[in-house]
Amino acid sequence: MTQLLLTILVLNTITFAEPPILDSAAQEHQSLFARVKPLILANGRGLPHSLAESNESWFWINSHKLNPLLDAYEYSHDTVFLDVFVSLMKSILAERYMHPTDPDTWSGWYHYKTRGHSYMVIHAGIVYYQPALRFVEIIRSDPAGLGDPFSELAESWFRDIIKVSIPAWDKRGSWKEINADEGWYIKLTQKPDSDTHELIPEAGDLAGTTYAYNKLHEMLKGFLIAYRLTGNDWYRDRIEKCARPFRRNWRVDDEHAEWNYREILGPWDYKRGKMGEGDTYFTSWIHPKGGYYGTDVEYVVACYNHGIGFGRADIEKLIQTNTTFMFRGPSRREGSPQYTNIDGSFNVYKEANKKSFGHGSLWSSLAQFSPRIRELWKAQIDRTDPERYGYANSVIGYLLAISKPISWTPKNVR
Repeated sequence: MTQLLLTILVLNTITFAEPPILDSAAQEHQSLFARVKPLILANGRGLPHSLAESNESWFWINSHKLNPLLDAYEYSHDTVFLDVFVSLMKSILAERYMHPTDPDTWSGWYHYKTRGHSYMVIHAGIVYYQPALRFVEIIRSDPAGLGDPFSELAESWFRDIIKVSIPAWDKRGSWKEINADEGWYIKLTQKPDSDTHELIPEAGDLAGTTYAYNKLHEMLKGFLIAYRLTGNDWYRDRIEKCARPFRRNWRVDDEHAEWNYREILGPWDYKRGKMGEGDTYFTSWIHPKGGYYGTDVEYVVACYNHGIGFGRADIEKLIQTNTTFMFRGPSRREGSPQYTNIDGSFNVYKEANKKSFGHGSLWSSLAQFSPRIRELWKAQIDRTDPERYGYANSVIGYLLAISKPISWTPKNVR
């Protein structure tokens, strides 16, 4: 059974036996690719700042450099994107703290500018697991054509992530069973001191509590790629156990679905350490930063494509939520479509203090299923200034998405 599952997963990984999508793309799409290619490469060549002088955004910024490089390679098969990807990933790994005596447990990206706490280090999933394992998939799909040194790097990253980095979360005590069918990861309670390497208590009131949905979902998307590459049911079990509490906390009505930024999931979220007794360390609420919910939707789509946790009715409800309930029409400021937050709230962008929180965005990951999502995505691209941050990333994601027909068939289940 295990061998059959592994065969199925291998059959469903990306392959590049056929010519690149770019070769047969419409002239309009070739022109769009030509416009964003230098932007993606320039962004990827911008090496990361020192982690010690950066804040949490370091992880997100570097993710936004890495993934478009792989998208562009998948679209064009131009290895210049892989060259830049490798250089950037090496620089990111150079910022990783390596524990001198217990590297298999305590290595990671801890010591950034917010020195009072570092419990955001679960972002290793976004700057390492997801992009590096996707790189492994690409290299394995065409080992003869890509060859060394890509293959050597891919396999070394694969071994490190599968054998060391992911198992370290359990060694740190970060995994919690909610019940026989559900589980979740919690923030670290201790970390190594960067100078002495001794373990010290993690600062901050939220140490040892439940990770917010979007934070954990970024790591679990890396687990999904690991599952494809290994066929190991351990990954599927963990993903399923995390998908269940997330899905049961959706609030669904005739018009939409919504969920909080994080939920109280276990006794570790209570100050007394007992489920349902006394005060909690945090409350559950809708986050004004609507982009977090787009991350959650990407995770739902990824799970759906592996036959895990979510069905067609869930995807249809998300499409309805984004295209009907959240959709407000064109913006007066720039003409591209506007969206409320997931609960229907909306705050106008304030130029004076640059605040853009308080509203949502297009859930472009749903383009696999919805012509309307594709239509709105195209309208957004057409009306966005090419100099604006994120334009190139959106374009290459769009070109890759629309190169495939609308389909409800899960991509990674046969």
